[in-house]
Amino acid sequence: MASLLTKLANRLGLHTEAQARGRELTAGRRVAAIANAQQRSLLSALTTNDVASWQPDGQHINVETEAGLSTVIARSRDAARNNPFARRFIGMVRRNLLGPHGVRLQMRLRTEAGLKAGVNETLESAYLAWGRKGACDVTGRYTRADLDRLALRHCIVDGCAFARFLPGRGPHGVQVQLLPVDVLARTHRADLADGARIRQGVEIDAFGAVRAYWLRGTDAAALDAFATSRNFIRVPAGEMLHLQLPDEVLQLLGVPWMQAALKPMHQAADFASSGLNKARESAKRGGFFETHPDAAPPPPMEDGKDVDGTQFQTLQDGTWDMLPHGLKATPFESDYPNIEYGQFIRDCLRNIASALEVSYISLGNDLSDVNYSSGQLGLGDERTLWLELQQWFVAHWTQPIFERWLSYALVAAPELSGLSFARIDAYKAAARWQLHVWQPLDPLKTIEAQRSRLEEGITSPQRVMAENGDDPDEVLAERQEWAAKVKAAGLAEPVDPATAAASKARRLQLITGALPATGTE
Repeated sequence: MASLLTKLANRLGLHTEAQARGRELTAGRRVAAIANAQQRSLLSALTTNDVASWQPDGQHINVETEAGLSTVIARSRDAARNNPFARRFIGMVRRNLLGPHGVRLQMRLRTEAGLKAGVNETLESAYLAWGRKGACDVTGRYTRADLDRLALRHCIVDGCAFARFLPGRGPHGVQVQLLPVDVLARTHRADLADGARIRQGVEIDAFGAVRAYWLRGTDAAALDAFATSRNFIRVPAGEMLHLQLPDEVLQLLGVPWMQAALKPMHQAADFASSGLNKARESAKRGGFFETHPDAAPPPPMEDGKDVDGTQFQTLQDGTWDMLPHGLKATPFESDYPNIEYGQFIRDCLRNIASALEVSYISLGNDLSDVNYSSGQLGLGDERTLWLELQQWFVAHWTQPIFERWLSYALVAAPELSGLSFARIDAYKAAARWQLHVWQPLDPLKTIEAQRSRLEEGITSPQRVMAENGDDPDEVLAERQEWAAKVKAAGLAEPVDPATAAASKARRLQLITGALPATGTE
């Protein structure tokens, strides 16, 4: 009977004092166990109220890009077109990676006798000719330098860019079709019979190697936002060049470079726009029309005249108008903008610069508080980033395009008919690329440092010229050409710098008495 009463009481939600005490102890033990477990966990793994919105699931980047990449690309493109901070960053990357002259080919094919100048010049001239407008691009609209800049911009804004090689076209037997990420069938996914998979339009094998790309099309119609065709085109990976800067292993599609800074850039630009509007209103507005509580409602006013046709003056900067009967004036007073506005924008820019891994003084174009030491420290770290990106761009874009061109040009280009296709590997290995270099903050100190390295024999003139952004072969040829012109004109021959330095040192020794006079000086 007692057990029956106990069951009935439990169903009715009634508990004895012993049962209630037992439940409290059980709940207390559970809370203590959770607290002890959290104390033994990593600090950043604790789930507390202040980090409730922190994402606890660390999924692979492919999962996140499949779900939200389209939105990120759309916002990144909007920022690239309309946000001043985003446009500044894109310009910084373009100028520092490519510079005004782009990436230039310098062949360094050597034999036992030294550099093969004739072969090197032939390859450089042929590649330069292929890079002109109408030769390398399938549309006939771009030069090779234009393709480099466009591909880099798409990679920054969209996360990746594609180049499709079209054999049998152009004077050298191959042309390039630059394609944005829009042509990729990113919604296409399938599991294939051999263990391969298609995710986000990229076909990979069981090991993650890319086998093909599935495109919505390869013509201008593929860029139509309203295209709904499911007739996807499979393009083997060997016919495509995929440019992206991956963040994680086995990543399929790149993420826009400004992804981490898009939200603060949007907020900072929106605040700056609001501040400008507020300041403009504060400068223009003189006051408001306010109805007196004891007066009758004022007559309606039309633009330029009141109801009886009397002219009235519209609001001008810093002026007051004649008020209709029944209205009184209330001055408009605003303490905006104030000194906090500029500091807030600078703080936002520092956060944005950190997200973009660039210096604040470059992104914000603010040199007000910069001295030589701080500028050298900030730009030195930033230039290391540009050097890394230059090497990445050459390895994943410039060199592959050159090698693909070479494999067709050795057969199709008339100017390369004298070169052997059997030596194509040697030609590929001999390719060097002259990249953009930066002017030193202190040119005189840099020149002195280079001179000291030359005198100590720890570098070569060719390497110093390359550090300055010059082609050693071109410099030598120009010096020889100039010397020949000077001699033909009957002018005094230029003095060799090394000879002049030695003569100067000997004269100094004679003056100080370190050497006896020989009568030859």
